[in-house]
Amino acid sequence: MKCSEASVALSKQYDGGQLSLSEKKHLDEHLAVCLPCRNFKSQLQEITQELNSESEISKSSANQDQLPQSTKDKLSQKLDKK
Repeated sequence: MKCSEASVALSKQYDGGQLSLSEKKHLDEHLAVCLPCRNFKSQLQEITQELNSESEISKSSANQDQLPQSTKDKLSQKLDKK
């Protein structure tokens, strides 16, 4: 497997796609000998973890008021004027 093929396979995997057993085998073999592709995989893992963490923060704060009541009142007054 070439690095370009490995990066496509890794991207597919981290985007939620499924690799065939043959693709996974070739990818694992390539990663065992290719440091740049292992680094790329690590970067994808970090990005995925950060996105998942941000998503959890957004979900937990979605149930809470984001703006103070005074700000909401001011916005409401401005909208009523229009």
